[in-house]
This record gives sequence, structure tokens and C-alpha cells, in this order.
Amino acid sequence: MTPPTFGSRAAVARALLILAERFAELPVPHITVFAETAQLSFQLESPVEFEAWREALGVPTASVRWVGHANGGWLKTETVFAGVTVELSGHGIAEEAS
Repeated sequence: MTPPTFGSRAAVARALLILAERFAELPVPHITVFAETAQLSFQLESPVEFEAWREALGVPTASVRWVGHANGGWLKTETVFAGVTVELSGHGIAEEAS
């Protein structure tokens, strides 16, 4: 089996560049690049930032999931942009007192 070349990862770089140009006014996410699986992960600091990206990418509200843990949780969804999977997660959600 031939190992992948650097050029074979161009789709991820291209998608990231297009996102940066098209949505330059949106909040800056923490970005993780998974070139081997053609995936980008955008972690947003708040639900407001998450919602701005979700709306800009045209991701349906119904596809948003809640991921809970002991002290709260985060919002999560994914979509495909320019042939690359983009995962969004919105953090900064504390557990409400009962």
C-alpha cells in the first residue's frame, strides 16, 4: 500500500481557507484538523458562537445534540462543507442547579 502524500490532504486545507474567507466575521473557533479523515473540528467558547457558525453553515437546528457530563455539557453537530466534514461544538454551558 502506498502511503498518502501531502497533496492528498489538500481538500482539508482548501475547505479551511474557504471557511476563513467566507465567514471572516464569525467568532474564531479552536480548530483541530484531521487530515487523514478529511475532517475539521471547530470548538466554540459559547452557545452564541456555536449558533453563529451553525446558522452560517446552514446546519438544521434539529441536528444539534446535547452532550452532557457531570458539570454541564456542550452542543454538538456536524455538516459537510466543500467535501470535508466540519464538526461544531459549543461549550460554556454550566449545569443548572435543581
